[in-house]
Amino acid sequence: MIMIIKTVFMCSCVHVTRTLEHMNTFLYDDKPLTIKNMLSFILLQANPPPDGDSGMNFTWIFFGAIILIFYFFMIRPQQKKQKSQKTFIDSINKGDMVVTTGGIHGKVLSTEDQQITLEIDRGVKIKIDKTSISLEASKRYAKDSSSRQ
Repeated sequence: MIMIIKTVFMCSCVHVTRTLEHMNTFLYDDKPLTIKNMLSFILLQANPPPDGDSGMNFTWIFFGAIILIFYFFMIRPQQKKQKSQKTFIDSINKGDMVVTTGGIHGKVLSTEDQQITLEIDRGVKIKIDKTSISLEASKRYAKDSSSRQ
């Protein structure tokens, strides 16, 4: 059993070494190391389709689909979240109940350009940046406090 493992390991090491030697020859002999060269090396590893077509159309369609998936499932939702957070911060008025990202609950006494004065208890006031107000926690706090009344 140990002999089989050693043989498999040595064969895989030889294969990796040969692949790395080929990659070094491809990348370093006459071409500078760039993303384009590395991408070309990776794409050249694939076998061509049997009909002789280069298959690049499928590759570009596949890359385009991946980019669209990233946009619609990662980038666009994050942009929507940032936009709603900015709208919420801009709409904070005197008397609103808010929660900071640190978990401090308070009532807005005054707003300035980038700062808010919160009353967290009778006579206890703090100044915080507007960016430290949490949209989700403030909505949850408002919902909980309205359901108690």
